[in-house]
Amino acid sequence: MSASREKKQRQGGTPTDKTLTARQQAEQTRRKTIQYTVIGVIVAVLVAALLIWNSGFFQARATAVKVGGTNYTAAQTSYFYHNTSAYRNILLYAQYGMVNYDTSKSPKDQAYGEDGKTYHDFFMESALESMASVTARYDDAVKNGMTAADVKDELNSNIETAKQYAKQNGVSYSQYLKASYGSFMTPSVFEDCLTRSLMADKHQNDHLNSLDYTTDQLRAYYKEHKDEMDSFRYSYVYFTPAAVETKDENGNDIEMTDEEKTAAEEKNHNEAKLKAENAKAALKEGKSLDDVIKEFEPTSYGKDEENEGKRVTGTYADWLKDASRKAGDVELLEDGNNIYVVVFGERFLDETPAADTRHILIRAEMDSGASSPTEEQMAAAKAKAEELLDQWKAGAATEESFAELANENSDDGGSNTNGGLYEKVYVDQFVANYNEWLFDSARQPGDTGIVENRGDYYGYHVVYYVKQHPDYFRWMAESKSDLASEDTSTWLEELEAGYTAEQADGAKYLAQ
Repeated sequence: MSASREKKQRQGGTPTDKTLTARQQAEQTRRKTIQYTVIGVIVAVLVAALLIWNSGFFQARATAVKVGGTNYTAAQTSYFYHNTSAYRNILLYAQYGMVNYDTSKSPKDQAYGEDGKTYHDFFMESALESMASVTARYDDAVKNGMTAADVKDELNSNIETAKQYAKQNGVSYSQYLKASYGSFMTPSVFEDCLTRSLMADKHQNDHLNSLDYTTDQLRAYYKEHKDEMDSFRYSYVYFTPAAVETKDENGNDIEMTDEEKTAAEEKNHNEAKLKAENAKAALKEGKSLDDVIKEFEPTSYGKDEENEGKRVTGTYADWLKDASRKAGDVELLEDGNNIYVVVFGERFLDETPAADTRHILIRAEMDSGASSPTEEQMAAAKAKAEELLDQWKAGAATEESFAELANENSDDGGSNTNGGLYEKVYVDQFVANYNEWLFDSARQPGDTGIVENRGDYYGYHVVYYVKQHPDYFRWMAESKSDLASEDTSTWLEELEAGYTAEQADGAKYLAQ
Protein backbone atom coordinates (compact mmCIF):
# COMPACT_ATOMS: atom_id res chain seq x y z
CA MET A 1 0.00 0.00 0.00
CA SER A 2 1.35 3.46 -0.89
CA ALA A 3 2.18 6.07 1.78
CA SER A 4 -0.56 8.47 0.50
CA ARG A 5 -3.26 5.81 0.78
CA GLU A 6 -2.13 4.89 4.30
CA LYS A 7 -2.41 8.57 5.23
CA LYS A 8 -5.97 8.87 3.93
CA GLN A 9 -7.04 5.80 5.92
CA ARG A 10 -5.50 7.17 9.07
CA GLN A 11 -7.46 10.40 8.47
CA GLY A 12 -10.75 8.43 8.62
CA GLY A 13 -11.41 8.36 4.88
CA THR A 14 -14.29 5.93 3.98
CA PRO A 15 -15.83 4.79 0.66
CA THR A 16 -18.65 6.97 -0.62
CA ASP A 17 -22.19 5.59 -1.28
CA LYS A 18 -21.41 5.70 -4.97
CA THR A 19 -18.39 3.51 -4.40
CA LEU A 20 -20.40 1.03 -2.31
CA THR A 21 -23.07 0.77 -4.98
CA ALA A 22 -20.46 0.16 -7.63
CA ARG A 23 -18.85 -2.54 -5.50
CA GLN A 24 -22.21 -4.25 -4.87
CA GLN A 25 -22.97 -4.29 -8.60
CA ALA A 26 -19.51 -5.67 -9.32
CA GLU A 27 -20.01 -8.43 -6.73
CA GLN A 28 -23.36 -9.41 -8.23
CA THR A 29 -21.81 -9.48 -11.68
CA ARG A 30 -18.94 -11.62 -10.35
CA ARG A 31 -21.36 -14.09 -8.73
CA LYS A 32 -23.40 -14.39 -11.92
CA THR A 33 -20.24 -14.93 -13.91
CA ILE A 34 -19.25 -17.75 -11.52
CA GLN A 35 -22.73 -19.30 -11.80
CA TYR A 36 -22.70 -19.16 -15.58
CA THR A 37 -19.20 -20.56 -15.65
CA VAL A 38 -20.20 -23.48 -13.39
CA ILE A 39 -23.31 -24.14 -15.47
CA GLY A 40 -21.17 -24.06 -18.60
CA VAL A 41 -18.76 -26.58 -17.10
CA ILE A 42 -21.65 -28.85 -16.07
CA VAL A 43 -23.16 -28.68 -19.54
CA ALA A 44 -19.76 -29.42 -21.08
CA VAL A 45 -19.33 -32.41 -18.77
CA LEU A 46 -22.80 -33.69 -19.64
CA VAL A 47 -22.16 -33.33 -23.36
CA ALA A 48 -18.82 -35.13 -22.99
CA ALA A 49 -20.48 -37.86 -20.91
CA LEU A 50 -23.17 -38.28 -23.56
CA LEU A 51 -20.55 -38.58 -26.28
CA ILE A 52 -18.61 -41.10 -24.19
CA TRP A 53 -21.82 -43.04 -23.49
CA ASN A 54 -22.65 -43.18 -27.17
CA SER A 55 -19.12 -44.43 -27.82
CA GLY A 56 -19.78 -47.41 -25.56
CA PHE A 57 -17.17 -46.42 -22.99
CA PHE A 58 -19.40 -46.99 -19.96
CA GLN A 59 -21.39 -49.88 -21.42
CA ALA A 60 -18.22 -51.77 -22.27
CA ARG A 61 -17.05 -51.48 -18.67
CA ALA A 62 -20.36 -52.39 -17.04
CA THR A 63 -20.40 -55.76 -15.25
CA ALA A 64 -22.23 -58.19 -17.53
CA VAL A 65 -21.45 -61.58 -15.99
CA LYS A 66 -20.38 -62.80 -12.56
CA VAL A 67 -18.58 -66.12 -12.12
CA GLY A 68 -17.50 -67.02 -8.62
CA GLY A 69 -15.42 -64.10 -7.42
CA THR A 70 -14.75 -62.77 -10.92
CA ASN A 71 -16.74 -60.00 -12.59
CA TYR A 72 -16.65 -59.78 -16.37
CA THR A 73 -17.38 -56.55 -18.18
CA ALA A 74 -19.61 -56.38 -21.24
CA ALA A 75 -16.47 -56.11 -23.38
CA GLN A 76 -14.96 -59.24 -21.84
CA THR A 77 -18.25 -61.09 -22.12
CA SER A 78 -18.41 -60.09 -25.78
CA TYR A 79 -15.18 -62.01 -26.37
CA PHE A 80 -16.70 -65.25 -25.06
CA TYR A 81 -20.06 -64.54 -26.69
CA HIS A 82 -18.50 -64.29 -30.15
CA ASN A 83 -15.97 -67.06 -29.58
CA THR A 84 -18.24 -69.99 -28.73
CA SER A 85 -18.68 -72.81 -31.23
CA ALA A 86 -22.43 -72.11 -31.10
CA TYR A 87 -21.95 -68.59 -32.46
CA ARG A 88 -19.26 -69.51 -34.96
CA ASN A 89 -21.20 -72.49 -36.31
CA ILE A 90 -24.40 -70.51 -36.80
CA LEU A 91 -22.50 -67.89 -38.79
CA LEU A 92 -20.94 -70.64 -40.89
CA TYR A 93 -24.26 -72.40 -41.46
CA ALA A 94 -25.90 -69.08 -42.34
CA GLN A 95 -23.23 -68.49 -44.97
CA TYR A 96 -24.37 -71.64 -46.78
CA GLY A 97 -28.07 -71.12 -46.14
CA MET A 98 -28.26 -74.05 -43.74
CA VAL A 99 -30.02 -72.06 -40.99
CA ASN A 100 -32.52 -69.23 -40.96
CA TYR A 101 -30.22 -66.59 -39.47
CA ASP A 102 -29.71 -63.08 -40.84
CA THR A 103 -26.28 -61.66 -40.00
CA SER A 104 -27.51 -58.13 -40.81
CA LYS A 105 -30.00 -58.24 -37.93
CA SER A 106 -29.54 -58.36 -34.18
CA PRO A 107 -29.69 -61.90 -32.76
CA LYS A 108 -32.09 -60.46 -30.17
CA ASP A 109 -34.66 -60.00 -32.94
CA GLN A 110 -34.43 -63.51 -34.39
CA ALA A 111 -36.22 -66.56 -33.03
CA TYR A 112 -34.27 -69.70 -32.21
CA GLY A 113 -36.67 -72.63 -32.07
CA GLU A 114 -40.32 -72.39 -31.15
CA ASP A 115 -40.19 -71.73 -27.40
CA GLY A 116 -39.67 -67.96 -27.59
CA LYS A 117 -35.89 -68.25 -27.28
CA THR A 118 -33.87 -65.94 -29.50
CA TYR A 119 -30.50 -66.53 -31.10
CA HIS A 120 -29.11 -64.08 -28.55
CA ASP A 121 -30.42 -66.29 -25.74
CA PHE A 122 -28.77 -69.30 -27.37
CA PHE A 123 -25.45 -67.51 -27.83
CA MET A 124 -25.57 -66.14 -24.29
CA GLU A 125 -26.22 -69.56 -22.76
CA SER A 126 -23.20 -70.93 -24.60
CA ALA A 127 -21.08 -67.97 -23.51
CA LEU A 128 -22.06 -68.47 -19.85
CA GLU A 129 -21.08 -72.15 -19.99
CA SER A 130 -17.75 -71.24 -21.55
CA MET A 131 -17.07 -68.48 -19.03
CA ALA A 132 -17.80 -70.73 -16.07
CA SER A 133 -15.45 -73.40 -17.41
CA VAL A 134 -12.65 -71.00 -18.32
CA THR A 135 -12.86 -69.23 -14.96
CA ALA A 136 -12.74 -72.49 -13.00
CA ARG A 137 -9.73 -73.76 -14.92
CA TYR A 138 -7.98 -70.39 -14.92
CA ASP A 139 -8.39 -69.96 -11.16
CA ASP A 140 -7.02 -73.45 -10.54
CA ALA A 141 -4.13 -72.79 -12.92
CA VAL A 142 -3.17 -69.63 -11.03
CA LYS A 143 -3.58 -71.47 -7.74
CA ASN A 144 -1.09 -74.05 -8.99
CA GLY A 145 1.49 -71.45 -9.99
CA MET A 146 0.78 -70.83 -13.66
CA THR A 147 1.32 -67.31 -14.98
CA ALA A 148 0.72 -65.50 -18.26
CA ALA A 149 4.38 -66.09 -19.11
CA ASP A 150 3.59 -69.79 -19.52
CA VAL A 151 1.39 -69.07 -22.56
CA LYS A 152 3.29 -66.08 -23.91
CA ASP A 153 4.44 -67.78 -27.12
CA GLU A 154 0.97 -69.09 -27.96
CA LEU A 155 -0.56 -65.72 -27.12
CA ASN A 156 1.85 -63.91 -29.43
CA SER A 157 1.17 -66.43 -32.17
CA ASN A 158 -2.60 -65.84 -31.90
CA ILE A 159 -2.12 -62.07 -31.90
CA GLU A 160 0.10 -62.28 -34.97
CA THR A 161 -2.51 -64.43 -36.74
CA ALA A 162 -5.23 -61.87 -35.95
CA LYS A 163 -3.02 -59.07 -37.28
CA GLN A 164 -2.40 -61.03 -40.47
CA TYR A 165 -6.14 -61.50 -40.99
CA ALA A 166 -6.63 -57.78 -40.38
CA LYS A 167 -3.99 -56.95 -42.98
CA GLN A 168 -5.53 -59.35 -45.50
CA ASN A 169 -8.88 -57.60 -45.06
CA GLY A 170 -7.40 -54.11 -45.31
CA VAL A 171 -8.28 -53.03 -41.77
CA SER A 172 -6.35 -52.26 -38.60
CA TYR A 173 -5.84 -54.79 -35.82
CA SER A 174 -8.31 -52.86 -33.66
CA GLN A 175 -10.93 -52.71 -36.42
CA TYR A 176 -10.57 -56.44 -37.09
CA LEU A 177 -11.19 -57.24 -33.41
CA LYS A 178 -14.33 -55.08 -33.35
CA ALA A 179 -15.61 -56.77 -36.49
CA SER A 180 -14.93 -60.21 -35.01
CA TYR A 181 -15.91 -59.71 -31.35
CA GLY A 182 -18.26 -56.73 -31.27
CA SER A 183 -17.97 -52.96 -30.97
CA PHE A 184 -16.76 -53.08 -27.34
CA MET A 185 -13.66 -55.08 -28.18
CA THR A 186 -10.21 -53.56 -27.83
CA PRO A 187 -6.75 -55.11 -28.20
CA SER A 188 -6.18 -55.04 -24.43
CA VAL A 189 -9.50 -56.76 -23.65
CA PHE A 190 -8.97 -59.32 -26.41
CA GLU A 191 -5.46 -60.17 -25.24
CA ASP A 192 -6.52 -60.39 -21.59
CA CYS A 193 -9.41 -62.77 -22.37
CA LEU A 194 -7.27 -64.79 -24.75
CA THR A 195 -4.58 -65.14 -22.09
CA ARG A 196 -7.15 -66.44 -19.59
CA SER A 197 -8.48 -68.93 -22.14
CA LEU A 198 -5.01 -70.14 -23.11
CA MET A 199 -4.03 -70.61 -19.48
CA ALA A 200 -7.24 -72.51 -18.80
CA ASP A 201 -6.67 -74.79 -21.80
CA LYS A 202 -3.02 -75.37 -20.96
CA HIS A 203 -3.91 -76.27 -17.38
CA GLN A 204 -6.42 -78.82 -18.64
CA ASN A 205 -3.95 -80.28 -21.15
CA ASP A 206 -1.21 -80.41 -18.52
CA HIS A 207 -3.55 -82.39 -16.28
CA LEU A 208 -4.50 -84.72 -19.13
CA ASN A 209 -0.87 -85.33 -20.07
CA SER A 210 0.13 -85.95 -16.46
CA LEU A 211 -2.09 -89.00 -16.21
CA ASP A 212 -0.43 -92.38 -16.63
CA TYR A 213 -1.62 -95.96 -16.34
CA THR A 214 -0.07 -99.35 -15.79
CA THR A 215 -0.09 -102.04 -18.47
CA ASP A 216 -2.59 -104.00 -16.36
CA GLN A 217 -4.94 -101.00 -16.28
CA LEU A 218 -4.65 -100.59 -20.05
CA ARG A 219 -5.28 -104.28 -20.64
CA ALA A 220 -8.34 -104.24 -18.36
CA TYR A 221 -9.74 -101.28 -20.31
CA TYR A 222 -9.13 -103.07 -23.60
CA LYS A 223 -11.02 -106.16 -22.43
CA GLU A 224 -14.03 -103.99 -21.63
CA HIS A 225 -13.91 -102.30 -25.06
CA LYS A 226 -12.53 -104.96 -27.37
CA ASP A 227 -15.46 -104.63 -29.80
CA GLU A 228 -14.32 -101.06 -30.48
CA MET A 229 -10.55 -101.71 -30.37
CA ASP A 230 -10.21 -105.01 -32.21
CA SER A 231 -9.73 -104.86 -35.96
CA PHE A 232 -12.01 -106.61 -38.45
CA ARG A 233 -11.32 -107.81 -41.98
CA TYR A 234 -14.33 -108.41 -44.19
CA SER A 235 -15.78 -108.04 -47.68
CA TYR A 236 -19.25 -107.14 -48.90
CA VAL A 237 -21.44 -106.48 -51.90
CA TYR A 238 -24.68 -104.58 -51.81
CA PHE A 239 -27.64 -104.15 -54.10
CA THR A 240 -29.88 -101.11 -54.31
CA PRO A 241 -33.34 -101.64 -55.88
CA ALA A 242 -33.84 -99.84 -59.16
CA ALA A 243 -35.84 -96.62 -59.01
CA VAL A 244 -39.43 -96.76 -60.22
CA GLU A 245 -39.70 -95.45 -63.77
CA THR A 246 -41.60 -92.18 -63.92
CA LYS A 247 -41.04 -91.48 -67.64
CA ASP A 248 -41.90 -93.59 -70.66
CA GLU A 249 -39.53 -94.20 -73.57
CA ASN A 250 -40.66 -90.93 -75.14
CA GLY A 251 -39.92 -88.91 -72.02
CA ASN A 252 -43.55 -88.45 -71.05
CA ASP A 253 -44.70 -88.69 -67.42
CA ILE A 254 -46.12 -92.03 -66.41
CA GLU A 255 -49.28 -91.62 -64.39
CA MET A 256 -49.74 -94.14 -61.59
CA THR A 257 -51.69 -94.42 -58.37
CA ASP A 258 -50.03 -94.72 -54.97
CA GLU A 259 -50.88 -98.41 -54.98
CA GLU A 260 -49.24 -98.89 -58.37
CA LYS A 261 -46.12 -97.02 -57.26
CA THR A 262 -45.88 -99.12 -54.09
CA ALA A 263 -46.27 -102.31 -56.09
CA ALA A 264 -43.52 -101.21 -58.49
CA GLU A 265 -41.18 -100.40 -55.57
CA GLU A 266 -41.82 -103.83 -54.03
CA LYS A 267 -41.14 -105.52 -57.37
CA ASN A 268 -37.79 -103.72 -57.74
CA HIS A 269 -36.87 -104.50 -54.13
CA ASN A 270 -37.64 -108.18 -54.57
CA GLU A 271 -35.51 -108.33 -57.72
CA ALA A 272 -32.57 -106.76 -55.88
CA LYS A 273 -33.05 -109.09 -52.93
CA LEU A 274 -33.14 -112.11 -55.22
CA LYS A 275 -29.77 -111.04 -56.66
CA ALA A 276 -28.41 -110.68 -53.13
CA GLU A 277 -29.69 -114.13 -52.12
CA ASN A 278 -28.11 -115.70 -55.20
CA ALA A 279 -24.84 -113.87 -54.47
CA LYS A 280 -24.93 -115.16 -50.91
CA ALA A 281 -25.52 -118.72 -52.10
CA ALA A 282 -22.65 -118.46 -54.57
CA LEU A 283 -20.26 -117.21 -51.88
CA LYS A 284 -21.30 -119.97 -49.49
CA GLU A 285 -20.61 -122.49 -52.25
CA GLY A 286 -17.04 -121.21 -52.43
CA LYS A 287 -17.13 -118.83 -55.37
CA SER A 288 -14.68 -115.97 -55.14
CA LEU A 289 -15.82 -112.44 -54.47
CA ASP A 290 -14.44 -111.35 -57.85
CA ASP A 291 -16.58 -113.95 -59.61
CA VAL A 292 -19.69 -112.93 -57.66
CA ILE A 293 -19.10 -109.28 -58.52
CA LYS A 294 -18.73 -110.14 -62.20
CA GLU A 295 -21.81 -112.36 -62.27
CA PHE A 296 -24.30 -110.35 -60.24
CA GLU A 297 -23.09 -106.77 -60.83
CA PRO A 298 -23.84 -105.31 -57.38
CA THR A 299 -24.44 -101.60 -56.91
CA SER A 300 -21.13 -101.44 -55.04
CA TYR A 301 -18.74 -103.59 -53.04
CA GLY A 302 -15.83 -103.62 -50.62
CA LYS A 303 -13.03 -106.13 -50.85
CA ASP A 304 -10.84 -107.11 -47.88
CA GLU A 305 -11.86 -104.04 -45.89
CA GLU A 306 -9.94 -103.63 -42.64
CA ASN A 307 -11.17 -101.34 -39.87
CA GLU A 308 -11.10 -100.95 -36.13
CA GLY A 309 -14.36 -101.82 -34.44
CA LYS A 310 -15.04 -98.20 -33.52
CA ARG A 311 -15.10 -97.42 -37.25
CA VAL A 312 -17.37 -100.33 -38.13
CA THR A 313 -20.91 -99.04 -37.74
CA GLY A 314 -24.27 -99.48 -39.34
CA THR A 315 -25.92 -102.45 -40.95
CA TYR A 316 -23.39 -105.21 -40.43
CA ALA A 317 -21.55 -103.95 -37.32
CA ASP A 318 -23.32 -106.16 -34.77
CA TRP A 319 -23.05 -109.20 -37.04
CA LEU A 320 -19.29 -108.74 -37.51
CA LYS A 321 -18.68 -108.21 -33.80
CA ASP A 322 -20.62 -111.26 -32.70
CA ALA A 323 -18.20 -113.37 -30.63
CA SER A 324 -19.31 -116.54 -32.45
CA ARG A 325 -18.28 -115.21 -35.84
CA LYS A 326 -15.73 -117.31 -37.76
CA ALA A 327 -13.82 -116.98 -41.01
CA GLY A 328 -15.94 -117.57 -44.12
CA ASP A 329 -19.30 -116.78 -42.52
CA VAL A 330 -21.70 -115.15 -45.01
CA GLU A 331 -24.87 -113.23 -44.23
CA LEU A 332 -27.54 -111.17 -46.00
CA LEU A 333 -28.49 -107.99 -44.14
CA GLU A 334 -30.94 -105.27 -45.15
CA ASP A 335 -30.55 -101.58 -44.44
CA GLY A 336 -33.52 -99.59 -45.62
CA ASN A 337 -33.14 -99.53 -49.38
CA ASN A 338 -29.82 -101.41 -49.54
CA ILE A 339 -29.35 -105.18 -49.28
CA TYR A 340 -25.89 -106.31 -48.15
CA VAL A 341 -24.13 -109.64 -48.44
CA VAL A 342 -21.21 -109.66 -46.01
CA VAL A 343 -18.32 -112.12 -45.77
CA PHE A 344 -16.41 -112.35 -42.49
CA GLY A 345 -12.64 -112.59 -42.80
CA GLU A 346 -11.02 -112.32 -39.39
CA ARG A 347 -10.99 -110.46 -36.10
CA PHE A 348 -7.62 -109.54 -34.58
CA LEU A 349 -5.85 -107.16 -32.24
CA ASP A 350 -3.37 -105.00 -34.15
CA GLU A 351 -0.07 -105.16 -32.30
CA THR A 352 2.16 -103.39 -34.76
CA PRO A 353 4.86 -101.80 -32.56
CA ALA A 354 4.75 -98.03 -32.15
CA ALA A 355 7.68 -95.91 -33.34
CA ASP A 356 9.46 -92.61 -32.71
CA THR A 357 10.04 -90.32 -35.68
CA ARG A 358 11.25 -86.84 -36.50
CA HIS A 359 10.08 -84.80 -39.46
CA ILE A 360 10.38 -81.45 -41.20
CA LEU A 361 7.11 -80.30 -42.74
CA ILE A 362 7.36 -78.11 -45.83
CA ARG A 363 3.93 -76.76 -46.68
CA ALA A 364 3.24 -75.87 -50.29
CA GLU A 365 2.35 -72.24 -50.82
CA MET A 366 -1.15 -71.55 -52.15
CA ASP A 367 -2.65 -68.61 -53.98
CA SER A 368 -5.07 -66.47 -52.00
CA GLY A 369 -8.51 -68.09 -51.99
CA ALA A 370 -7.25 -71.35 -53.52
CA SER A 371 -8.28 -74.67 -51.95
CA SER A 372 -5.12 -76.44 -53.11
CA PRO A 373 -1.70 -75.51 -54.48
CA THR A 374 -0.73 -75.68 -58.13
CA GLU A 375 1.60 -78.41 -59.35
CA GLU A 376 4.33 -75.78 -59.61
CA GLN A 377 3.81 -74.86 -55.96
CA MET A 378 3.94 -78.54 -54.95
CA ALA A 379 7.12 -78.96 -56.98
CA ALA A 380 8.67 -75.97 -55.20
CA ALA A 381 7.84 -77.52 -51.81
CA LYS A 382 9.37 -80.82 -52.90
CA ALA A 383 12.51 -79.07 -54.11
CA LYS A 384 12.91 -77.37 -50.73
CA ALA A 385 12.41 -80.71 -48.94
CA GLU A 386 15.06 -82.35 -51.13
CA GLU A 387 17.43 -79.45 -50.54
CA LEU A 388 17.06 -79.81 -46.75
CA LEU A 389 17.64 -83.57 -46.90
CA ASP A 390 20.75 -83.03 -49.03
CA GLN A 391 21.94 -80.38 -46.59
CA TRP A 392 21.54 -82.84 -43.71
CA LYS A 393 23.40 -85.60 -45.58
CA ALA A 394 26.25 -83.20 -46.38
CA GLY A 395 26.61 -82.27 -42.71
CA ALA A 396 26.94 -84.36 -39.57
CA ALA A 397 24.00 -86.52 -40.69
CA THR A 398 23.00 -87.32 -37.09
CA GLU A 399 19.67 -87.33 -35.32
CA GLU A 400 20.79 -84.18 -33.48
CA SER A 401 21.59 -82.32 -36.70
CA PHE A 402 18.22 -83.40 -38.15
CA ALA A 403 16.52 -82.00 -35.04
CA GLU A 404 18.29 -78.67 -35.55
CA LEU A 405 17.10 -78.49 -39.15
CA ALA A 406 13.55 -79.28 -38.01
CA ASN A 407 13.54 -76.44 -35.48
CA GLU A 408 14.85 -74.04 -38.10
CA ASN A 409 12.70 -75.06 -41.07
CA SER A 410 9.61 -77.10 -40.19
CA ASP A 411 6.14 -75.62 -40.70
CA ASP A 412 4.67 -77.98 -38.09
CA GLY A 413 3.95 -75.81 -35.05
CA GLY A 414 3.39 -78.92 -32.96
CA SER A 415 6.96 -80.14 -33.27
CA ASN A 416 9.23 -77.37 -34.57
CA THR A 417 10.50 -76.57 -31.10
CA ASN A 418 11.42 -80.14 -30.13
CA GLY A 419 13.35 -81.16 -33.20
CA GLY A 420 10.33 -82.44 -35.11
CA LEU A 421 9.97 -85.36 -32.68
CA TYR A 422 6.84 -87.48 -32.29
CA GLU A 423 7.09 -90.38 -29.85
CA LYS A 424 5.21 -93.68 -29.72
CA VAL A 425 3.36 -93.08 -32.97
CA TYR A 426 1.01 -95.99 -33.56
CA VAL A 427 -0.15 -97.45 -36.85
CA ASP A 428 -2.66 -95.29 -38.79
CA GLN A 429 -2.12 -92.32 -36.47
CA PHE A 430 -0.40 -90.30 -39.22
CA VAL A 431 -1.51 -89.52 -42.77
CA ALA A 432 -1.46 -92.48 -45.16
CA ASN A 433 1.85 -91.90 -46.96
CA TYR A 434 3.75 -91.12 -43.75
CA ASN A 435 2.12 -94.11 -42.04
CA GLU A 436 3.16 -96.42 -44.89
CA TRP A 437 6.76 -95.19 -44.74
CA LEU A 438 6.99 -95.31 -40.96
CA PHE A 439 5.64 -98.85 -40.59
CA ASP A 440 7.48 -100.43 -43.50
CA SER A 441 8.79 -103.74 -42.13
CA ALA A 442 12.25 -102.94 -43.50
CA ARG A 443 12.53 -99.65 -41.60
CA GLN A 444 15.74 -99.17 -39.58
CA PRO A 445 16.88 -96.46 -37.10
CA GLY A 446 18.46 -93.57 -39.00
CA ASP A 447 16.47 -94.11 -42.20
CA THR A 448 15.38 -90.90 -43.95
CA GLY A 449 13.11 -90.06 -46.82
CA ILE A 450 10.66 -87.61 -48.35
CA VAL A 451 6.92 -88.18 -48.12
CA GLU A 452 4.25 -86.32 -50.08
CA ASN A 453 0.98 -85.27 -48.52
CA ARG A 454 -2.21 -84.11 -50.22
CA GLY A 455 -5.34 -83.79 -48.13
CA ASP A 456 -5.88 -81.78 -44.96
CA TYR A 457 -2.71 -79.95 -45.90
CA TYR A 458 -0.43 -80.00 -48.91
CA GLY A 459 3.32 -80.37 -48.94
CA TYR A 460 6.18 -82.72 -48.10
CA HIS A 461 7.67 -84.31 -45.00
CA VAL A 462 11.39 -84.83 -44.68
CA VAL A 463 11.28 -87.88 -42.39
CA TYR A 464 13.70 -89.55 -40.00
CA TYR A 465 13.13 -92.92 -38.30
CA VAL A 466 14.29 -92.93 -34.68
CA LYS A 467 13.33 -96.27 -33.14
CA GLN A 468 10.65 -98.86 -32.52
CA HIS A 469 8.75 -99.52 -29.27
CA PRO A 470 8.28 -103.31 -29.36
CA ASP A 471 6.04 -103.37 -26.29
CA TYR A 472 3.74 -100.47 -27.14
CA PHE A 473 0.79 -100.79 -29.53
CA ARG A 474 -2.19 -98.84 -30.83
CA TRP A 475 -4.64 -100.46 -28.42
CA MET A 476 -2.46 -99.32 -25.50
CA ALA A 477 -2.28 -95.76 -26.80
CA GLU A 478 -6.03 -95.66 -27.39
CA SER A 479 -6.78 -97.19 -23.99
CA LYS A 480 -4.59 -94.60 -22.31
CA SER A 481 -6.20 -91.79 -24.30
CA ASP A 482 -9.72 -92.94 -23.45
CA LEU A 483 -8.92 -93.42 -19.76
CA ALA A 484 -7.22 -90.06 -19.53
CA SER A 485 -10.16 -88.35 -21.26
CA GLU A 486 -12.64 -89.97 -18.87
CA ASP A 487 -10.57 -89.08 -15.79
CA THR A 488 -10.04 -85.52 -17.04
CA SER A 489 -13.78 -85.14 -17.57
CA THR A 490 -14.34 -86.20 -13.96
CA TRP A 491 -11.65 -83.75 -12.82
CA LEU A 492 -13.34 -80.96 -14.78
CA GLU A 493 -16.76 -81.71 -13.33
CA GLU A 494 -15.36 -81.49 -9.82
CA LEU A 495 -13.40 -78.34 -10.66
CA GLU A 496 -16.35 -76.57 -12.25
CA ALA A 497 -18.91 -77.67 -9.65
CA GLY A 498 -18.58 -74.45 -7.64
CA TYR A 499 -18.68 -72.14 -10.64
CA THR A 500 -21.91 -70.76 -12.04
CA ALA A 501 -22.02 -67.89 -14.50
CA GLU A 502 -24.83 -65.39 -13.85
CA GLN A 503 -25.83 -62.43 -15.95
CA ALA A 504 -25.57 -58.96 -14.44
CA ASP A 505 -27.14 -55.68 -15.52
CA GLY A 506 -24.41 -54.95 -18.07
CA ALA A 507 -25.41 -58.00 -20.11
CA LYS A 508 -28.18 -55.91 -21.68
CA TYR A 509 -25.56 -54.05 -23.71
CA LEU A 510 -24.48 -57.11 -25.66
CA ALA A 511 -25.63 -57.65 -29.24
CA GLN A 512 -27.11 -54.18 -29.57
